[in-house]
Amino acid sequence: MHKLNWKRALNAFAMDSMPETANKSIAHKLLLASLAALTLSALMLALHPESLKMQRDNWWTISVNLIDGQGYSDCTQAYFPFCGPLNQTTASREPAPVLLFAIIARLSNKSLLAAFAAETLLFISVIWGVYLLTKQWANSQSAIIAAGIWTVYIPALRLTHEVAGDLLATVGITFGMYFVLRARKNQRMSNWLISGLWLGLGVMSRSAVLVIPLVIFVGLILEGRKKNRGFLSYVFPALTILFLAMSMELPWMVRNNIALGRPILGSSLTGYNIYRHNYMIETDDYFRYVGAKEGSQAVKTLLSHRPDLSGKENEAQMDLIYREEGLKIIHSNPSRYISLSLFRFLPLWLDWGINAAYGKPNDIVDYIVMVLQVILLILAIKAAARSLWISWPLWLSVIAISAAYLLIDSQLRYLVPVMPLVISLSANGLVRFLAERNKREVFFM
Repeated sequence: MHKLNWKRALNAFAMDSMPETANKSIAHKLLLASLAALTLSALMLALHPESLKMQRDNWWTISVNLIDGQGYSDCTQAYFPFCGPLNQTTASREPAPVLLFAIIARLSNKSLLAAFAAETLLFISVIWGVYLLTKQWANSQSAIIAAGIWTVYIPALRLTHEVAGDLLATVGITFGMYFVLRARKNQRMSNWLISGLWLGLGVMSRSAVLVIPLVIFVGLILEGRKKNRGFLSYVFPALTILFLAMSMELPWMVRNNIALGRPILGSSLTGYNIYRHNYMIETDDYFRYVGAKEGSQAVKTLLSHRPDLSGKENEAQMDLIYREEGLKIIHSNPSRYISLSLFRFLPLWLDWGINAAYGKPNDIVDYIVMVLQVILLILAIKAAARSLWISWPLWLSVIAISAAYLLIDSQLRYLVPVMPLVISLSANGLVRFLAERNKREVFFM
């Protein structure tokens, strides 16, 4: 009986019994979740005040340089060893977050606190987005649970006091996927257009997100053929999403071609990551994440074997060199590369070995996050297995972006932009699990 009461309590929290008050009650719950998220973000900042003085990545520096008239610049010597006063032009960080934070820096007199407030608002907007997304394909009960899980999702909360592109990419994916699901129901062109624009924002925030419009394109084609729809009825929406998401990259590519001599798609760090996170497969100790210090030493070793370099190479030129050297190692060690790519599942989903690579021990929160990630994954798989053709945009996008990172470089923060999709599936998996459990209990009573 206790378990049946728990089920009723869950239903009471997620849904109202009176249809007239349902929307108002859900809005109240989402507002409460938003206030809770605001409180948790402030608490995390209080626990880590050092973030107000130092950022681990250079998103904020580029943004400030932009409003100071120094252009899109901050070539980081740790990645590109030939950076100097005359070689500062960068394409290491995607443009959408940099432009957003440049506006915030201009309006706030370069206040990092204002930037953190913006990150927190992005995080809060995902609470509402994951609710809408989940309700679109599942039900209100799953949707409110998904919103609650995201509210306390620690890996994303940590990003609210870090200037980076992850949360903006999360917003783009969450609302983009909501409009994909909505468009699949009503087939309105306006929804397809909006979904393409949101996903384009995701791509302009984290370039790995580009795989999502690609798999949505393929999925819509297969779905249209399966349902025997007219050719244009599924090809045109699929092309619309892909075209919009990719066309938003064009100005960035043109800029990179003018500034760096090559139309870089995404980030100039791709080649660096290919080399840094795969160079060690030539040794027997390669099942690990490569930290910054080891990566720096690996770059020095590479340069010592490349006397052909002039010492004036910019980011685009070094990106090609890193790709060349990294791919050469991969081609020479295909079986080890495949094994390492599979191993990267652990740092990608659990952050396994990331702290160790940077000389830090795991704390109790890190272990709690690992356990929760496993639970979320199991529940998500359960829901996906029961709703393959309904929820395919979600689980296929998660698989695609996971595969993209497994091939190059993996840690949990890279997965945050698609975690609302995972959480949406997980919430529905939890609802299904509790429903099945209660059916068994009723049967045996």
